[in-house]
Amino acid sequence: SLSSLSPQYTFLQTLNTSGNLIFIGDVHGALSELKSLLTLIKYDPSKDHLVFLGDLVAKGPDSLEVIKFVKKINEKGKVSCVRGNHDDKLLRWKFFMEVLDAKEVQLDDYVSNYELPKYLSLENEHMMLARNMDEELYEFLSLCPIVIEIPEQNLYAVHAGLLPNVPLEEQDPIDIMTMRNIKSDGRPTKSKKNGKPWSNFWNHFQDTSSTPKHVVYGHDS
Repeated sequence: SLSSLSPQYTFLQTLNTSGNLIFIGDVHGALSELKSLLTLIKYDPSKDHLVFLGDLVAKGPDSLEVIKFVKKINEKGKVSCVRGNHDDKLLRWKFFMEVLDAKEVQLDDYVSNYELPKYLSLENEHMMLARNMDEELYEFLSLCPIVIEIPEQNLYAVHAGLLPNVPLEEQDPIDIMTMRNIKSDGRPTKSKKNGKPWSNFWNHFQDTSSTPKHVVYGHDS
């Protein structure tokens, strides 16, 4: 049914790189600040590999231009990105619109008569961004995985966090894009009010591991 549709995603991507790794947190549509940052760090596309930690879009003024800019950098240099919760909301809206188009259903008619699918909301900017997003940008953002693993560094890159005691492949993509804390029952939450930061549990768990893994993340870092 339309109510249960969600866009496809890549869960895990393995990255092997010989260049400098540069991690950049939530850009949130701030194109001019991103350009200033790359100038400040003397970004060199021939040597540096940029890893964006999700949420390229929303909140700031230039969301689609940021995707376009990152895509353009990728044509000259090396760029990777993970999917953030705001990227996911945008992709879900775009996917939903394309499904409606294929069925020749008007979005306004659907909204008037039916309940929206889970994770879609009319109370934010993601719907308008999706209306203006072209296929090239949609495809580029869709390819950003939930998790990037960098084996040489014993490192994961994600948007929000990881559970320390659950095998990677069994973790919920939504949790990986939204968690802030872990509650007393061991479940993740996006609330700061319940539980303790997931990173506390992760670090404690890694202290007893013979092959500790590091996590680089954005969201609430």
